[in-house]
Amino acid sequence: DNLTAVNFGMKLSSSSSSSYSASNAPWLTEAVEDYFTQHAECAETRSWEDIIAQAAASTHRSDRFVSGGLGKLTVMDRFELWVCWRNHPCVAAVGGAVGDRMCYVKNEMSKEWHSWGLNSQLGLC
Repeated sequence: DNLTAVNFGMKLSSSSSSSYSASNAPWLTEAVEDYFTQHAECAETRSWEDIIAQAAASTHRSDRFVSGGLGKLTVMDRFELWVCWRNHPCVAAVGGAVGDRMCYVKNEMSKEWHSWGLNSQLGLC
């Protein structure tokens, strides 16, 4: 698999035939999720509360995260928030550049994080 061959969220072309219909979020494609789920390092299982507590307790800026709302991509009560981490283990696992961030969207119903892609591909922060 080649990371550059995966269509990432906000840059998803309208001609893409694959959409993650179970989530009702066509910008979160199965191809993206499948690519990242094959790497154990890309699993994000921490709760939002744990993530905030760890970031607050950290003395290293590189351990912190950037987050925001999905704006026009919001699926109310399901997908409303994205988070990107610098130095997340997934970045190295997929061959991302040092300093890149791994980004996720949170499913508010299941409380699960869905791999969305590298910030260098998404351009979120």
